[in-house]
Amino acid sequence: MNVTNQLALSLRPKRFSELIGQDKVVRRLRGLLKKRVPKCYLFHGPKGTGKTTIARILAVSLQCRHQKEFGEPCDKCRRRYKRSELPITEINCASIVEKAKDAAKMSAAQAIRDKLSATSYELLQGRFRVYILDEAHRLSADAQDAALKYFEDSPKENIFIVCSTRAHNIVDTLRSRCMLFKIKPLEPDTIKVLVKRGLSHLHSDLSSSKLADALWENRIDSPRLILNAVENYVAGDSPEEAAEVEAETVVDSKELCRCIVKHDWPRITKILRQAPPSDARGLRAAVVGYLREIMLDTSDVTEERSIAVSDAIRILCASSWTEDSNQLALLIAELAAVYKVLANFGF
Repeated sequence: MNVTNQLALSLRPKRFSELIGQDKVVRRLRGLLKKRVPKCYLFHGPKGTGKTTIARILAVSLQCRHQKEFGEPCDKCRRRYKRSELPITEINCASIVEKAKDAAKMSAAQAIRDKLSATSYELLQGRFRVYILDEAHRLSADAQDAALKYFEDSPKENIFIVCSTRAHNIVDTLRSRCMLFKIKPLEPDTIKVLVKRGLSHLHSDLSSSKLADALWENRIDSPRLILNAVENYVAGDSPEEAAEVEAETVVDSKELCRCIVKHDWPRITKILRQAPPSDARGLRAAVVGYLREIMLDTSDVTEERSIAVSDAIRILCASSWTEDSNQLALLIAELAAVYKVLANFGF
């Protein structure tokens, strides 16, 4: 196991009350489930924000008859879940797609049918059969249509929870069957809460504020990456060094950075067309880090070029915190301005 994942695994929430920064989602789920149990849910948002974790808490809570408040499953039911004794099936859609590529005789659509049909009509051993479809956006339209058949036609006791970083890649017919929940990245105050929790777990008395501020400046707002930074901080890194954990993106951020410096706008636009809105923050942080390294490498940077790079960094760091759906458009406009600034100084 990678050491940098251990703290995140240790502090993974097991109940809704342990979640940080998702109060609105929790209130909505609890209010909804007091009235009825919807058949389909879609949790969407950037990588590392806790979509699958929330899905698992929801799945176990739907089975637990002992909880005093929904979303607080008892220890007995959580142990049963760990031993795979509850009717909860997790389907990694990315894995299905990769296996389908290797097996010429089976499509992803047929694979998803096989997965869902295997238990859909078995004798029910719990309150519900729950299916968690992780990375569902990786499925083709045909595979999603195959899943939709089970969403619509399987017994009412079958519950489907879809998790995706790209809700816009989920076909409309499937998305319309789901209750949608947007899982947002953490804000400054909740980042500080999580940093404190991580430091406390590691029995450290280091300042949480310094690391939290550095993380916010670097646009690191994913719980998983924040806890990785906490481990680096406790291991001896400065707050600034610890906060340089790499934000995960779907596209190649290093190639994007090289294209900006090489003044290759056609390639930049091609790369950005592949990026979902959820990648915008991570890409911005990657470009800022790349430009900072250029500015600090005094061996090949004249004073004029250094000023150009600092102007480019200032453009990227001055962005307002718009809605996630607008972040990619904002990043494209910023990169166009950065491209122009660097072009004037021979980059």
